[in-house]
Parts: sequence; C-alpha cells; structure tokens
Amino acid sequence: MAHTVRNLASCFFIIIASGCSPALTNLANLGANREVTKAYVQQQKEFFNKLELDLKNGSLKAGTPLDDILSAYGEPVTRKSAEYIGQSAEELLYRHPLKFFSTDMIYLYFDKDRYLLGWEVEPA
Repeated sequence: MAHTVRNLASCFFIIIASGCSPALTNLANLGANREVTKAYVQQQKEFFNKLELDLKNGSLKAGTPLDDILSAYGEPVTRKSAEYIGQSAEELLYRHPLKFFSTDMIYLYFDKDRYLLGWEVEPA
C-alpha cells in the first residue's frame, strides 16, 4: 500500500511538473531577458556619457567616419535624412537611454560619403 501511494505521488508530481514546465521556462527566460536588457541599458549609458565627454573635451572631430562613430558610441536612438548647413545629410540622434525628457539630445550629421560633418547639442 505504501509503495502504491509513493508511486501515485510520483506520478502526480510528474504530471504537475510537466504542466508547469512552460511557465517555469518562461520565468527563467524572463530572468535572462532582464539581465540582457540591464546590460544593454548600461552599455548605452556608457556610450552616451563617452559621447558627451568627447564633445566637451574636443575629442570628436569632423571628418570621422560613420563606422568609427558607431564603434565608439553604439547605435543611435534614431537615424534619418536631414539637412545640415544647407546640404543633405544623415542625422543620428543620441540621448540618455532612460531620461527621455531630462537629457541633452546630441545630433550628429554625416555627408553622403558617411563622414561626420558636425553636430548640434540640444540641452535638456
């Protein structure tokens, strides 16, 4: 009798555990996604802070290739066609990843050959 009860309990546990498996998997994935998101946001903060610092200390130079900018500061929040000093340009917008309205907006402008023409900073 004790053996039968133990077998029934084991079967019941297996049925419950297998039914909860997708939920447990989702919980595990959610935890992993949080860590990935947290790391991404931290990296974006570091990129933005580096861009602000480079602008302040004069390290950012016109003529820098777009690929070098992307390597140094990551992907921008937006990329679009724009006009800069009377010429067609590609505009990249950088801002703090979490401070949507209380952060400087940094616009970088590139010519058709993908070289930095200049920038504008819109203070918070």
